[in-house]
Amino acid sequence: MNKSLVFLTFFTFVLAGCSQPMSKSTDANPAAIVESKISTTTTKIPSQTAVITPVEKLTSTSTVNAFKETAIYSPLIGIPLAQLTDMIFNPFHLPAPGSDDPHQGIDFSDIDPETKIAKTGLGVQAIIEGRVIAAISDRFPYGNAVMTETDWQDLPPGWQALIDLQAVPAPWKKISALSCPTGWDQYSPDLGKSSLYILYAHLLDQPELEIGERIIAGDPIGNIGMSGNALAPHVHVEIRYGPSNLFPDGIAHYDVSASAAEMSNYCRWRISGWFRPIDPMLLLLNQ
Repeated sequence: MNKSLVFLTFFTFVLAGCSQPMSKSTDANPAAIVESKISTTTTKIPSQTAVITPVEKLTSTSTVNAFKETAIYSPLIGIPLAQLTDMIFNPFHLPAPGSDDPHQGIDFSDIDPETKIAKTGLGVQAIIEGRVIAAISDRFPYGNAVMTETDWQDLPPGWQALIDLQAVPAPWKKISALSCPTGWDQYSPDLGKSSLYILYAHLLDQPELEIGERIIAGDPIGNIGMSGNALAPHVHVEIRYGPSNLFPDGIAHYDVSASAAEMSNYCRWRISGWFRPIDPMLLLLNQ
């Protein structure tokens, strides 16, 4: 089994975090980094720039161009990577195998320095390049959200090295308390190709991006909001690695309007073991 299967990324009862549903379900409920240029060329390195020494992928089926320039941006427009830690309201917590318990990502909030109240509106941008695979409009629990997929060979070499140190994606084979449609676990991924998935959730407005659209680091995703399962404004960033080509039919749960396809995707995303969560800051601070 390839150890190169890639990556992917809610908080309970915290003011600016991802909250548990009040009446939609009795299931445990789920739960959001300024620009850095990574360059391995000899050109002048601008400010907010870091150089990563290319690391050979242990089991990748793709060839990495060690000399290409890969940009890494903060999800928050105008907030440098060095200051991003100050924007964290709810940190990442690695879930137990098969558990949907929060918090499987990071919540970033824009707090007014005088009132100490979280604000809506701060711009959210793409962390790295990729393609849009989900443009979610007001679906519980993520609300308005965008999910992107980035192929292994397009990832920063330092990120590849970190992912190689993580557990290999595989079914948890654990009985979960989460209600999932019949057949949700009948999933046969393509183990020959892997990707990193980034979810930007609880956005202010419905996404303008379209499924299949290519984006580069720094492209606008939306703005901090409090859609979906959010009690206060924030953006929930959830990163996971696993098999490529996920989610043809959207993602939702904890809502009677969620379709079987949406719920199956949610269960695969959160509890299957095929898409393993990783702390976004572990990657974003790797420069």
